[in-house]
Amino acid sequence: MATIFSYQGKSSCFFRNANSNDVTINFQNTMYTIPAWSVTILPDCSTEVYNTARVNTQTSIMVKKDNQADESKEPFVLKWQWRPEHYFEHIKKNGFVDGSEGLNHISLCNATVGLANYGANFDMVPVGISSGPVRLIAKQRLDNLRKFGKTKYILEDISMELDHSKWTYKVGLHGEEELKLQEPYFSQHQKWSQGPVPTNRMFVWYKTTFKAPIGSDPVAVDLMGLGKGHAWINGHSIGRYWPSYLAGEDGCSSECDYRGSYSDSKCLTNCGKPSQRWYHVPRSFLRDDENKLILFEEAGGNPFNVKFQTVTVGKACANAYEGNTLELSCQGGSAISEIKFASFGLPEGACGSFRTGSCESSNALSIIQKECLGKERCSLDVSEKSLGPTGCKATNRLAVEVTC
Repeated sequence: MATIFSYQGKSSCFFRNANSNDVTINFQNTMYTIPAWSVTILPDCSTEVYNTARVNTQTSIMVKKDNQADESKEPFVLKWQWRPEHYFEHIKKNGFVDGSEGLNHISLCNATVGLANYGANFDMVPVGISSGPVRLIAKQRLDNLRKFGKTKYILEDISMELDHSKWTYKVGLHGEEELKLQEPYFSQHQKWSQGPVPTNRMFVWYKTTFKAPIGSDPVAVDLMGLGKGHAWINGHSIGRYWPSYLAGEDGCSSECDYRGSYSDSKCLTNCGKPSQRWYHVPRSFLRDDENKLILFEEAGGNPFNVKFQTVTVGKACANAYEGNTLELSCQGGSAISEIKFASFGLPEGACGSFRTGSCESSNALSIIQKECLGKERCSLDVSEKSLGPTGCKATNRLAVEVTC
């Protein structure tokens, strides 16, 4: 499909190919080849300046390294303190909520995990306690029966609906709104337990200190093992977390091909894993000496798996078409230590599984090794003049994978 936008005598064109194969078309007496599942942009309806399948830049594969906060090169171990959120948990065997007769109190905690914002009648979707009424249920002993010299008690369920009781509400947690446990100044004036740290407990606060990772690489905190809650670094919120909520197990594949008709089941990744596990910590949040991490865990989890890591480029891959300049770079001061793959011609495969095609230059690998090894970045002219003749009858392409 060709789409033309015209205004005041000037036009821009877009070609779209949603098929499974590359297509060559004649448009205004000029031949254009459009790769499968791609869009070509021609600002003047004549000159192709960009195609979404011919992206001539590198893809950086990031790796995470454990926090080495000093020159010892040993991962920094977190030591935890804890305290409970202010709430009651006193359900007694006699059936009363707080174990006493007379006036009783019941508290319910309601958390918002998102509201519907699309679809028919989304504003009518019930939230909160949508399957009420709230009801207290207890066992009542009826008259006993004697049979064959034995006494037998009959228990009957009784219930009390609380629709007409007086309900009040407040927004926020006691620890967050009143004690301000998430803020370092107020947190240090509250009592925290040094004793055995509970795991898989609901409504609990955790606190620990850590040193900022050395270097300038981006910092992330791995919250794997926690249930659902909120995290703060030195009083700054880094967001809500929910690593216990896992994606479905089925549908993922190591192969990814978007060509052809679109389906939301294509190219699925991370099946059976959390939607998010690592959370970015801006270095502007961190201090040179001691830093505080505060967690509020509402669903129950294990803080002993939490750790800080730095993120850097582990390897870089690139596909570049002839006639372009390819820039390769390792971030953070790292150097290119190995050229794992390089082929100029008609290479096949994808990053991590590149392979040579039916034709290629015999000199490309050695030229790229000479140009890039030991450097943080290098620039490659993707042409037969620079990389050697290929003997290919189609448009040449350079595929590279380097280790940083």
